Amino acid sequence: MKKNILLFIFSISLGLISFSSCTDFDNLNDDPYNPKEEDYDFSKADLGAALRYGSNLDYIADNGGLAGGGDLFDRIKNNCWEPWAQYFVGGANPQNGWVEAYWKANYATWMSLLNGVIRDAALYPDRENSEAIARIWRVYMLSTFSDYFGPVPFSEDPTEPSPDYMSVQDLHTIFFKDLERAIDLFVPGPTMVVDEDFIFGGDILKWQKFANTQRFMLALKISEIDQATAVAEMKKSLAHPAGLMTSTADDAVGRWYDSWQNGPAYGGLTWNRYAMTTTMEKMITGIGGFPYTGAATGKKPSHVDPRAQTWFDPSNQGSNFQGVNVAPITWDENTISWISATIKADNRRPLDQLTYVETCFMLAEAVHRGFVSAGEAGGDDKAWYEKGVKASFARWGVSAKADDYLASTAKNGWGTSAKYDDTSGAGNTKLEKIVTQRYLGLFTDLSFHVWNDKRRLNLPAMDIPEYQNTSVGTWPRDGNIQNPMNYFQRGMYPQNEEMNNPKYTLVPLGGENIVTVPLWWASKKANYCTSTSK
Repeated sequence: MKKNILLFIFSISLGLISFSSCTDFDNLNDDPYNPKEEDYDFSKADLGAALRYGSNLDYIADNGGLAGGGDLFDRIKNNCWEPWAQYFVGGANPQNGWVEAYWKANYATWMSLLNGVIRDAALYPDRENSEAIARIWRVYMLSTFSDYFGPVPFSEDPTEPSPDYMSVQDLHTIFFKDLERAIDLFVPGPTMVVDEDFIFGGDILKWQKFANTQRFMLALKISEIDQATAVAEMKKSLAHPAGLMTSTADDAVGRWYDSWQNGPAYGGLTWNRYAMTTTMEKMITGIGGFPYTGAATGKKPSHVDPRAQTWFDPSNQGSNFQGVNVAPITWDENTISWISATIKADNRRPLDQLTYVETCFMLAEAVHRGFVSAGEAGGDDKAWYEKGVKASFARWGVSAKADDYLASTAKNGWGTSAKYDDTSGAGNTKLEKIVTQRYLGLFTDLSFHVWNDKRRLNLPAMDIPEYQNTSVGTWPRDGNIQNPMNYFQRGMYPQNEEMNNPKYTLVPLGGENIVTVPLWWASKKANYCTSTSK
């Protein structure tokens, strides 16, 4: 009898346990191998792809595979940004096929992925961190894209399938708003993107610094045309608790990954587009007062910037350390210096997106021009200038020479010396020094930022291209390097956009679809160049 009672009680207990474990009937129908969107942030994968592809200029091709980072590095970076910044020879004949690929990459890959992340953040909880990174990265990619073309299709609504063209001024209004929103959207904790974050590995503070530094950069870019907004945005960036980048540890770099088996230098190294320009030759010759100790036995400078011997090798014939006009009518490529074997061998290095070196020179310019005070910036213009030079020297392994370099009054081919307080002679203003060192300090990945400097300030001094294609632009042909209209102002829209998009007729460009129409922020056609034509 006692045994039967115990069995009865045990049976009831099992029933109660079983019933209690089955009261959440919804869980019975969940497939643990197929989690729901609300239970897992699937947008992290899209965000990771956007960061990886964007930082390498890679994109999804028509066949569904990746085009390969070498594709747009060749078409846009090697053929346009770098020659228009006059780091290397080329750029005189931009091709429609190049820009069609860039246009497709921006909308079909980068914006598509990022807009999807932002859209989903409004639908599901705990997506703040993904949204913050997506907004920051969207500003970075779209501002670079707009800096190339000018007004481009865009809508704040991430679900809009066919947005209107937006003016460059309106785009910048949204850029500043998005960055301000994103910086304070981050939430520390397990929802932070880590494994998929190819830039900062889930470090919130570094993302905030990147966003603030980017905001400062955009503000400086528009300072010639809208100084009030520029100054306000710079001050916001400096006042935010995260601040700007404070060391090279904060650098935003994109890790290279194998795609199409081509490193980032594929186009230039394969098609021989990394030849030294005469602009670069003049920039590095003489400045700093250090003797040339390289391998050249033919034409060579007696003194050269100590970084430059790491950048370029002597020519194959004649063993010359010399450049050629960025768009020569005729030239013998065998007698010109080319990019060094040292840089060629480093074809899988991280790719600069925005750096502490650039931050130093931005702060130097902003303080020098009175946009922000030395107190707000954490140092005066000279201090930031010298920090930038020293950080650049450290990167190229010549730190021991930085102090002597900065004390030198020896001038380069444009008349610029390294010593900040030496302002004697043409081409040697403090602003020219700052932009010259930014030109050298951003070599080679950030050529598109150098091109922005050229358009907004007409600095640094550059040779006028010998060949100027009249089918893509209207050129002054006055031989005056102080006239900014002698240089590329933008890239042209792809032909299929003009033919197939009915909204193209409403583009607020302010001129024809040619390369000599200045963008909004460069429309003042400012000139701060005091060097003379040589």
